Amino acid sequence: MPSNEYVERLTNVAQAIRSIDHQKLTRPTLGVASLEERLQPRMKVFNHRLSLAVENASELTSSQIAPLVSVFESISNEMTALGDMDDSAAYIQQSRHFLQQFDTYLEQLKEYSSPVVIAAIQRKGLLEEGGIKTAHDEAVNQLKIQASRTLEEIQEKSEESIEKARKLAEQIENRARLTATNYICRGSTVSVSRGSETVRWFC
Repeated sequence: MPSNEYVERLTNVAQAIRSIDHQKLTRPTLGVASLEERLQPRMKVFNHRLSLAVENASELTSSQIAPLVSVFESISNEMTALGDMDDSAAYIQQSRHFLQQFDTYLEQLKEYSSPVVIAAIQRKGLLEEGGIKTAHDEAVNQLKIQASRTLEEIQEKSEESIEKARKLAEQIENRARLTATNYICRGSTVSVSRGSETVRWFC
């Protein structure tokens, strides 16, 4: 079990990182010099590793969590320092170094994260008897639920289309009957059949 000091430090640094102003850090108004597009995929990986560490911190030993906390604190300091820069020219120059350093930190987190991954697997019971099968069955059930909802939506749309087509056919038929009823003839015999009865008249 880790000491409370490391767990507390990890919790604090996670809160600090999540509270950093993303706009100040990436500077989207700088156009091509902005870090918006270049930092986004890196942050996705970083945030995943940070969340995983926080969720499983209590399962790690002090020697396992200590290097992780150190890297997260270093990244937090780098992000804060870059975001606090007022001069755009200095920011652009420093941002190149920041990305290189950020990549280095990601590699370090990858190296130190094996105990975190193992702890996560154990916490979810995937190594226990039937654990993997249970996780698989849950995933399959979710897919079935989504597929069922999709089929229901398709059926509802089909029924709506059929009903619209039926109403349209009725409208066409009614208009045809109205046209036949109001038919105006000149100097000829007209025959109209109604069931088994044939009606003829001269007009």
